[in-house]
Amino acid sequence: MYGGDEPDESAFVRVHNAAYIRSAKRLYMTATPRIYGDNAKASAERESIALCSMDDETLFGKEFYVITFSEAVRRGLLVDYKVIVLSVDAKHISHRLQSLLKDDDNQLKVDDAGKIVGCWKALAKQGLVEDLNGDTDAMKRAVAFCQVIEIPTKARVHKVSSKNIANMFQKVVEAYQEKEEIDPTTRLICEANHVDGGMNASLKEEKIDWLKAETPDQTCRILSNVRCLSEGVDVPALDAVLFLTPRNSQIDVVQSVGRVMRNAPGKKRGYVILPVVIPDGLEAHEALNDNKTFSVVWQVLQALRSHDDRFDAMVNKLDLIGKDPSKMEVVAITDKVPTRQAKALNVKKPIAGKGSFGIGSLPHRHDPAEAQATMQFEIGEIERAIYAKLVQKVGNRHHWEDWANDIAKIAQTHITRITTILENPNNIAEREAFSSFATELRGDLNDSLGDGEIIEMLAQHVITKPVFDALFEGYNFAEA
Repeated sequence: MYGGDEPDESAFVRVHNAAYIRSAKRLYMTATPRIYGDNAKASAERESIALCSMDDETLFGKEFYVITFSEAVRRGLLVDYKVIVLSVDAKHISHRLQSLLKDDDNQLKVDDAGKIVGCWKALAKQGLVEDLNGDTDAMKRAVAFCQVIEIPTKARVHKVSSKNIANMFQKVVEAYQEKEEIDPTTRLICEANHVDGGMNASLKEEKIDWLKAETPDQTCRILSNVRCLSEGVDVPALDAVLFLTPRNSQIDVVQSVGRVMRNAPGKKRGYVILPVVIPDGLEAHEALNDNKTFSVVWQVLQALRSHDDRFDAMVNKLDLIGKDPSKMEVVAITDKVPTRQAKALNVKKPIAGKGSFGIGSLPHRHDPAEAQATMQFEIGEIERAIYAKLVQKVGNRHHWEDWANDIAKIAQTHITRITTILENPNNIAEREAFSSFATELRGDLNDSLGDGEIIEMLAQHVITKPVFDALFEGYNFAEA
């Protein structure tokens, strides 16, 4: 497959060299199987590149054993996770962090500041409406993924820098908390640090030990990086992973999420935090049509859908029964009030060009209670728009059609199996149970029902009951 004497040959490549290790069988274990889609395979074929996709049985053989995310969570091998999407209005941030954004001594942009504020809100668990089942304490440890280590000099396009995020995180949080007049007893201190692959092993270990260590009260530690913490980092007590920019691949995403699903004493859940800043002058629904603004959301959710059967099911039933806040929640950070609600609340529309106070009037400090009151009305609109787009961007449009085709085949299998059991004269108990059921059914519905129709009804019930229970779990009519 590969030459064994190449100086840059990795260990993974070398163990596949039959001349180096003469093995009859190889057993692969992975949490993130590398499976290439049709487009990738076609592209590789055009470029004469060999792809080793793990779903190719001629290369990797048959699947020996698999345990899904949902099964691992059910068995208590992993903790569950929740996705928090934060839609941050750039204008809301600009108004509160003017001094910090104007400071020439830092390279802070509104986009960076907005993402930091969004992350802080999620880490402090502020604005979440779902019952967290006793998991209400602020988070203590998080890993943040950024785009570049440092801001490139004379860069035309702004990129999220890991070092800059680490340096500015607490400064932004302090400035924002001051403007919001948050109760000092509930304030969350965010200690941030940076790590990258260029550091020597002892320094990287020191940074990870800092993240692992016990944190003071009301303090959260964030270790910022680009990609060196995606895999192989042993911090079971990690509470959250923050995606400030899209990752290089779906596997990077899943490996990163896997970090927060590790079991630890007292840990109830891991969190996947996705802050998105809506540019000034752009409405939420317009930003949703901008692939760049929400790209990190779609990429992360698509990766989760591809690797977690429960998240896939949640996305595909969104338009049928609505959202599941235990798996995903959207929080809006904005001052806007939609026109319709504003009229209903008698909110006066400000005169164009007029600020928050006029000549001769005393300037008033920002009222957080007032902002919170207006914020809750905007959340619903943004949330609905994001969920609607989520189905379009991430959901499987053929999900129910494919499901129906599969169900037809399975139903026929059940019909054949039930018929075979009833035709066997030795199955006395089964035949008596069916006869009793058929008599009762004919009395309740229609006495002209034939055995074949009743068998078909039984087969359909066997299939649809668990599906129905899963779709409408918790609904009273489903339990009747």
